[in-house]
Amino acid sequence: MGARTMNMCVGDFGVTTEAVWTHVVPGICLEDHGIGADPGAHYLMTHHLFQIFTYTKDARPKLIAERIYDDPESYSYEKLDPADVVTPRWRENNSRRSWHGQRSIRLERQRQAGIAAADGVHRNI
Repeated sequence: MGARTMNMCVGDFGVTTEAVWTHVVPGICLEDHGIGADPGAHYLMTHHLFQIFTYTKDARPKLIAERIYDDPESYSYEKLDPADVVTPRWRENNSRRSWHGQRSIRLERQRQAGIAAADGVHRNI
């Protein structure tokens, strides 16, 4: 779950945010959403949230209210390919050693192709 995009306003009243939120949700949890979700699949659920946090105008402000508005008309659902979903079962089948082994293979292929960071350290590969 997280904000895909967010707009924020900070003022003497507090903070407001407008965001597009996304969640990876098992299809079985979407039965009451009326989309005919496959219970064995996972979906990317996206929707809009608007939040308002108001504070006192003291030297040390205190939160006095929080309001969250969820736009029910904004919900959309995208069925995900199982290869794009990390689940506990995926983690069991793809151990840490396996991940590091795959990373080492990619680094070696890049080294052989002459692709390397200027300082000799590979990052985000």
